Amino acid sequence: MVIAAVFKTVDGGKTWTNTKSLSPHTGFTELVMDPNNPDVLYAASYQRERRAYGFLPSGPESGIWKTIDAGTTWNRLASGLPTGDAGRIGLAVCRSRPNTLYASVHATGTQNGFYRSD
Repeated sequence: MVIAAVFKTVDGGKTWTNTKSLSPHTGFTELVMDPNNPDVLYAASYQRERRAYGFLPSGPESGIWKTIDAGTTWNRLASGLPTGDAGRIGLAVCRSRPNTLYASVHATGTQNGFYRSD
């Protein structure tokens, strides 16, 4: 069983540590860093299932995660974001205002769209 996760290296790639994983059906598609603080990272998880007979493009494990300690601990961000199943999420940290995070969220109905957090 392969689990898609966020891995970290501190020795130039000789060894890697899994810092965040969820399940066999959920991977991470985006990882962005605060340009002023390399310990602050945001990751987007994406739950999906691809089979020969179909594709499920979303799930409850899709979301946005934040670490302030270089990946030692991760917290899921939920305030102001879509509830329920979500699909793929794109992330960007504003370079001129690193406290601002942008997210493009594939969700159902009116929850689908662009989000900004200051």
